[in-house]
Amino acid sequence: MNNQKKGKGKGKGKGKGKGKGKGKGKRNVKEQKQEQKQKQEQEQKQNKQESLQFPIQENKEQKKEFFLNFGDDNEKEKEKEEQKKKKELKINGLDLKKQKLFKVPSFLFQYYKNIVLLDLSFNYLETLPQDLFDFQNNLKTLVASDNQLISLPSSIGFLTRLEKLDLHSNLITHLPYEISHLFALQEINLTSNPIANNLPNELLISGRNLTQFYLHSAMPKFPKLMRPWINGSRKMLSMLPQRELLGKEPIVVMSFNILSNTYANKELYVYTPNFAIDWMYRRKKIVQEIFRLEDEQSQQQQQQKQQQKQEQNNFFTNLFSNKNSKMNNQFYINEQEEKKIPDIICLQEVEWGQFKEFFEPKFDEWGYSSIFKIKARYWNMPKSEADRVDGVAIFFSKSKFDYIKHTAIDFPDVAQRKIEMEDLPKVALDRLGTRDQVAQILVLKCKATGKLLMVANVHTYWSPMYPDVKAFQVQFLLEEIEHLKQTEFPGIPVFICGDFNSMYNSAAIDLLSQGSVDPKHPDFIKNNHGGNNPYSSSYFKNLNSNSSQGKKNNNSSSSSNGKNSKEEEKEKEKINHQYYDYGDYSKFGLSHSISKLTSLYQHFLGFDSNPDSFTNLTLDFEGVIDYIWYDADCFIPIGFLCPLDKKQAKKKYLGFPNCHFPSDHIPLMGEFLI
Repeated sequence: MNNQKKGKGKGKGKGKGKGKGKGKGKRNVKEQKQEQKQKQEQEQKQNKQESLQFPIQENKEQKKEFFLNFGDDNEKEKEKEEQKKKKELKINGLDLKKQKLFKVPSFLFQYYKNIVLLDLSFNYLETLPQDLFDFQNNLKTLVASDNQLISLPSSIGFLTRLEKLDLHSNLITHLPYEISHLFALQEINLTSNPIANNLPNELLISGRNLTQFYLHSAMPKFPKLMRPWINGSRKMLSMLPQRELLGKEPIVVMSFNILSNTYANKELYVYTPNFAIDWMYRRKKIVQEIFRLEDEQSQQQQQQKQQQKQEQNNFFTNLFSNKNSKMNNQFYINEQEEKKIPDIICLQEVEWGQFKEFFEPKFDEWGYSSIFKIKARYWNMPKSEADRVDGVAIFFSKSKFDYIKHTAIDFPDVAQRKIEMEDLPKVALDRLGTRDQVAQILVLKCKATGKLLMVANVHTYWSPMYPDVKAFQVQFLLEEIEHLKQTEFPGIPVFICGDFNSMYNSAAIDLLSQGSVDPKHPDFIKNNHGGNNPYSSSYFKNLNSNSSQGKKNNNSSSSSNGKNSKEEEKEKEKINHQYYDYGDYSKFGLSHSISKLTSLYQHFLGFDSNPDSFTNLTLDFEGVIDYIWYDADCFIPIGFLCPLDKKQAKKKYLGFPNCHFPSDHIPLMGEFLI
């Protein structure tokens, strides 16, 4: 300001000075404007900082990261590289109250995925974005009071750790069914909402009571997720030699763990409504799953079903384009043949009482013969409890097959015999002789072609603490199949179905897919229950990385001493580990001679090895543990039942069983030419 006064004085005093004074005065005006602009920017920045408060205090670096997303473009550009390096910003809470928001800036939550508190109160929000809570697994407090909300998005169901939900003073008329998924919810405030007129007072303030009310009393209005039948296209069939197709008969094979009624308890499946976990309800749904029947649907559900069809088509297209681009255009969704009926049905976890009272007589009426194998514990149980012991069952179409022979396998008995024959050391009995899982082998004759085929059905031990036991149970089954093939049925083709409780790259699955397992496989290490734990989220990271390293080592050039550094490290690790003693098996590994056993879904989709796939989905576990294996030299697969989209399944149901799916497993089904 002093310079401006001097300039004006000079301009008035002298003519030359006047010109200079005016020129300098212009420059000072520019400086003044710049100063004003800087002040305005500082005020704006201070306003933003004052409005975006932190209910949970963080350090300066975290605040800097937070405000980075609201700063000017120049500041964003400066910090762009630093922002890329950080996958998500570490901040515990966001306070966006009284921000005059008409819409939630959902882009925020692409960066803040671990917040525990979100305050959106005193704004003008009419809706919340559907994707707002997709990644907020840790959110514990949500305040959205004093807005104009009518309802909540269905994604609210992802907030399984939410403890407090404040929605008072809104326009809420209804809540989504997914509100029932908020198992940790303790406090809720729905007062001063239209919905308060329709709910008892105790539901307006008690989170536990509200979620239980919606879980057990409200039936979801959305339709069941579709699983269309996928048929091989003419192009695919034309690629096969025509002589191989002549005289072939199509057969449909299913494998399904139906979840024993004994294991279906509320403590384990807290997300399942009472009516949906009841055995009579589930029994009806199990039959619908097997024969692909549907309940009557409302007009609204039919419209939603059409939308789901489009989503399913997109999901199916992605399955092939992402993992198996060479399979494109070789399969298509067959709208007219969605209801394929299985000719051979392999069930696991079938209780003896349910088998003799329902499954055997009913399936006989529907044209199926059956065989059943119960667990050995049945013989030591009181009569009042014996009927609840489960086993495995195979049903086959009487019009399509003739019964030839069947064999039942008790895995503890096999282990005992091998110890007596000195094929196994006595110490092996501690692990192999106390797990009473069973299997069955059935030989059938196809009436149309006169050809024989063999079907095996197995349910291996469930516990992730016993990966070695699962591998040996599969080994014992394969040995029995080999014995039958060598002594009575040479060259007979084989199906092996079941719940193997083992994921891709476990010893059990490697044995089936590769024909042998290294005796130093991680599953045989004592007390190694992490990397190969089929219920562990680290499973794919550990074992898939081991698998890829193994493939690289097999294909890579070796060093001068015949091993590269990675192989040497792995050899050192093997030496340092302690392995279970299984006699000759520990020296030579597990193996079988059944050629070209192939997993149906892995063959077509890369399904088994894909972390986004599942056959079992609960709160604690999601992954592929059920399989249909077939002899690729003898059977030609021509269709299969499409798997489910895991993202959609978790969004709608959270876990299985539920109102639409009666088991924690989904059935697998494929069609083959024999």
